[in-house]
Amino acid sequence: MEELNAKIMEVNNNMRKQRNRSEHAVRVLDTMSEDEEPEPVQLLKTGKSLLKECKASEAKHIFEQSLKAMQSSRAFLQEPWKVERKARRGIGAACVQLKMFEEAEENYMQVVKLCETNIPEGADRPELADAYGALADMYTDWGKLEKAAETYDKMI
Repeated sequence: MEELNAKIMEVNNNMRKQRNRSEHAVRVLDTMSEDEEPEPVQLLKTGKSLLKECKASEAKHIFEQSLKAMQSSRAFLQEPWKVERKARRGIGAACVQLKMFEEAEENYMQVVKLCETNIPEGADRPELADAYGALADMYTDWGKLEKAAETYDKMI
C-alpha cells in the first residue's frame, strides 16, 4: 500500500507541475499581442543580424540565450525543435567564425539529429541538407577535407 501511495503521490505531483506550466504558458500568451513574436524567435533574428555583421562572439551569446528562452517558453511555441535547430545552427556558424571548430561540430551534429528525428524519412528535408552543408563547410574550413567530402555526399 505504501508503495502504491508513493507512486500515486509522484504521479499527482507531476500532473500538478504540468498544469502549472500550462497555466504559465497561457498567462504568457495572454500578455502577448497577436503581432508579437516569442522571445526565442526575437533572439534568433538578433543573432542572425549579428552574424551578418561578423560579430560572432555576440551572436553566439544571443543564440545561447535563445536556447535558454526556448526551454521556458516551449509550451507556446508551435514547433520548439525548429527554434532549437535554428539556435544551434547559429551557434555553429558563430563558432566557425571564431575558429571554435569542436563546438561548431557539436552544435551542427545536434542540428542533424533534430532534423533526422523530427522530419519523416521520405519527406522533403531541406533543413537536413542545410545542416549537412554547414557541417561540410565547417570541415573544409577546419582542414578536414576527407570528412568534408563524406559530409557533402550526405548533403546531396
